Amino acid sequence: MHITDVTIRRITGTMDIDGELMEERLVQPRDIYAEFRGDRGEDGTRGQQIDDAHYRVTSSFLQIDTDEGVSGISTVQPASEYHILTQLKPLLIGRNPLATEKIWDIMHR
Repeated sequence: MHITDVTIRRITGTMDIDGELMEERLVQPRDIYAEFRGDRGEDGTRGQQIDDAHYRVTSSFLQIDTDEGVSGISTVQPASEYHILTQLKPLLIGRNPLATEKIWDIMHR
């Protein structure tokens, strides 16, 4: 079995909310500093709320496919997408996906 493709899939949708969005769930550790609290919209959210009943949700997923039809999917941070596709993908193509320690070592180095 060998890795044949590495792709990023970004999915965007809406989440129905009942009443006010639970902003405390969106608090980030750096929000203890006043300089970082200013990046919120007028409504106090981070600009993702569409209206009183909907909130925009976007997630990125990494999919790794093999020549035997086996695929793996994991979440990935949007900031890592470019690095994965330009730097790590060439290191993964053709490798045995079960040799996780070797693949990790190659990517780490």
